[in-house]
Amino acid sequence: MKKWLFLAVLLFVWMSVPFSAYSQETPQKEVYKFPTITTEGYDKLNKNGQVFVLFFSMKECHACQAAKKVFRPWVKETFEKMAHTHFYYVNILTDKVPENSTALYKRFALKAVPSFVVLSNDTVLFSHEGFSEKNYQEVQKKILAVVNKYKIK
Repeated sequence: MKKWLFLAVLLFVWMSVPFSAYSQETPQKEVYKFPTITTEGYDKLNKNGQVFVLFFSMKECHACQAAKKVFRPWVKETFEKMAHTHFYYVNILTDKVPENSTALYKRFALKAVPSFVVLSNDTVLFSHEGFSEKNYQEVQKKILAVVNKYKIK
């Protein structure tokens, strides 16, 4: 008898909750996605007078994921307004490298991810390998200082 009473109460409670309460999804904050580029795409760009910030990473790297998390809002806020500077994410594991070409991370002799490289006319202006939650703001300042130095006048 107790079992049936329990089931009846459970059914009553379940029926009294509107179905819409179950189907409402929590609104998710839209996450800014870095513009991505491959070696093939980079080779096709018109680089004359432009500054490029390349963020080398890979999905399986925990430090890369931490760097993405803290750099994402900064990149969105900083680089979307700049006409002369382009920020790109390069996944070193899925990079498309054309025949007779060298992968971007090899061109810049990168030995660790995450890495940031700032370039103008294929000349490296600044490079930083690795990530630390203690010093990432210093890296951001250095990147911005280099980018601002090479603004088109």
